[in-house]
Amino acid sequence: GNQSVLKFQRMWLTPFATLCVLALGLHAFEWTNDVPDLSVMYACVGDDLRLPWNFSSSPTDRILDIAWLFNGRSHEELAVHSHGNFNPLAAFTGRVTFEEPAGIVLSNIVIGDAGNYTVEVSGLNATMDYFTERHTVSVQIGDNDQLMTSDGQLHLESHPQPILSQMTGEWSFLLTCGNFTYISDPPFDVEWSTPSGGMVNSTEYKDGQFVLHVTRGGDYACSIPQEALRQACLHVTPREKLHLDPVDTRFSLMEARQQQLQQENDNMKSYINTLESRLDDKNSNLTQSMSAESKRMNDYVHALESRLDNKDAGLTQSLQTVTGKVNQQIAFSGYASSISSGVIIFGHVHTNVGSPYSTSTGRFTAKVSGLYFFNFNIRASDGHTVIANVTKGNDIL
Repeated sequence: GNQSVLKFQRMWLTPFATLCVLALGLHAFEWTNDVPDLSVMYACVGDDLRLPWNFSSSPTDRILDIAWLFNGRSHEELAVHSHGNFNPLAAFTGRVTFEEPAGIVLSNIVIGDAGNYTVEVSGLNATMDYFTERHTVSVQIGDNDQLMTSDGQLHLESHPQPILSQMTGEWSFLLTCGNFTYISDPPFDVEWSTPSGGMVNSTEYKDGQFVLHVTRGGDYACSIPQEALRQACLHVTPREKLHLDPVDTRFSLMEARQQQLQQENDNMKSYINTLESRLDDKNSNLTQSMSAESKRMNDYVHALESRLDNKDAGLTQSLQTVTGKVNQQIAFSGYASSISSGVIIFGHVHTNVGSPYSTSTGRFTAKVSGLYFFNFNIRASDGHTVIANVTKGNDIL
């Protein structure tokens, strides 16, 4: 009995234990630092480069080691943290320190420290599954007082022709400042001084240049703000000036607007011509269709008229035939003073309208279709018998 009870208890305990293992085996590693993966950081020569990687994990996760890798002038391991000990490699000894939980600080950086830095956190979860989590940041380093442009100079230039803004629909001249070599947008914006003496921000940053759209001539200048010098690895504010001739600028913008209006006018004329051509084609097709339909109707009317004419002619002919038949009267009366065998000849004729009766042959010819009435009387002498028949052709009626 005790054995069966134990089996019953195991049957209930096993699913419960499985659920506990599954719940404890959930891997809850998460990066919590402010440095997004694959982001870009900027620093200057002589600075301390701080990479504040932070993470959180499940209490059941066991972190085994943390490794930092460098990929720049060389590809090598920078440091390892394992079993509570932080061990920089020889090339970085004395320059790199550890910040909990996974950050590092690289002191007194040089141009050669530019490159990609990766941190790898490895460990075991509650189910003893091995895991590795990685984050990488790209670091660009500027030399002191060496502007991060293609030639170390802050160039201010004007586009030779006015540009039409797709956003505002206005014509303007495009001023560009610098040919910066930052991997992404610089950590600052340049300041623009305008002919009115005001300061404005850039319209955009594109292809390594800060851009400003202007609609009037005068003196312009671009410079790096005083508060951004440290970020730009500078001590002195670089400044570039440019003069746009007010008359030429105004004339060029007016000419550009005029050309735009002319182009729009030409496009409108072309569009109108296209509409007119389409309308002419529609009218031509409609005219042809109406002509074809009119011809079809005329042919149909003519066919009806021809049929009516044929009907009228047939009716007229039939009417004439009927009228002729009605007007043609057939009548005969006569007698014979004596008869003998053979065809009786009524030699004494009183009436023979239409000449149906022949006194030479004794035959009556029905010249008109219709109903005929025949009546005759024959008297025999005393003691004699007369047999007479009326025949139609060879048939006795």
